[in-house]
Amino acid sequence: MAKEKMIKSTINISASNYEKLKCLVASNLISSMTDGINIGIELLIKEKEKEEYEKMMSEAMNDKEFVERTIKVGKEFDLIEGEAPGEW
Repeated sequence: MAKEKMIKSTINISASNYEKLKCLVASNLISSMTDGINIGIELLIKEKEKEEYEKMMSEAMNDKEFVERTIKVGKEFDLIEGEAPGEW
């Protein structure tokens, strides 16, 4: 995990999750309880951000103007890409 500014916080977690985290630390699968909690939070945030993005894209697919603009930009990009000689 990258070094980041840390903020000390008190949280409540279930006893079973606490014990499972302790086992992961004891097995050297994670470096510390804090590391395990931060990894879990990062995974949750990524999952929720992905869900939100997918929801926004689903809504955008129903927006006729958005779809038309996207197709237009794609066609313009294809034209520009076709003008570039060789690989770059």
